[in-house]
Amino acid sequence: MQLINVQFADESEAKIVSYFAGPQDSAEYPNQGTVQTDDDRWKAFYETVSSEIRPYVPSPS
Repeated sequence: MQLINVQFADESEAKIVSYFAGPQDSAEYPNQGTVQTDDDRWKAFYETVSSEIRPYVPSPS
């Protein structure tokens, strides 16, 4: 497992909408947090990532 930086759709943290290589300015990118690569929310987000981008984001574990 790996801890990764993500952005959630809103404060509920129910849905991931973006992945970051590191923490970002929270004023520019609200609702940031971290999840493990085995998190179901990460798996759901990963499935939406295009095949061209997938090699550059962590795979679900």
